[in-house]
Amino acid sequence: MLTTIVFALTLAMIAAHAGEWVLLGRVARAARTGVPVRSSLTGFLGLMNFLRFEAFYYVALFAFWLFTESNVPGVAVFLLGAVHLGGWVALERKHSLPRLEEVAARATAEPGTSGRRLRQLLMGVAAFDAAEVVVLAFIAYRLATAG
Repeated sequence: MLTTIVFALTLAMIAAHAGEWVLLGRVARAARTGVPVRSSLTGFLGLMNFLRFEAFYYVALFAFWLFTESNVPGVAVFLLGAVHLGGWVALERKHSLPRLEEVAARATAEPGTSGRRLRQLLMGVAAFDAAEVVVLAFIAYRLATAG
């Protein structure tokens, strides 16, 4: 039963990353074109909400790995969990992760170097997330083939 729950959460994490890529793409386009991002989707699915879900997922996955005889790769769970939990705690304390609309507005207000730096940062986040999805797919595979 626990394996099924963690498997479903892992699939939700993969889907969340797909949604995050869409949002990051919108912000990057806004930074490039100068047209601000405005939609109910970006308001509801802010990057901070994604980070909160990811932190919750890694706590649940770590507990699952710790208290069951699973074949989930522990080092990956620990490292990715530490990155996400650390980022979440730091950003919650500082309230420093603005909504996507604010990020895009800042980028469009300062075209040129500022927008270029923002796009590079977003590409770095997207690349990290792509690597994370590979690990998540491996975890999903391991959970699906577990005894």
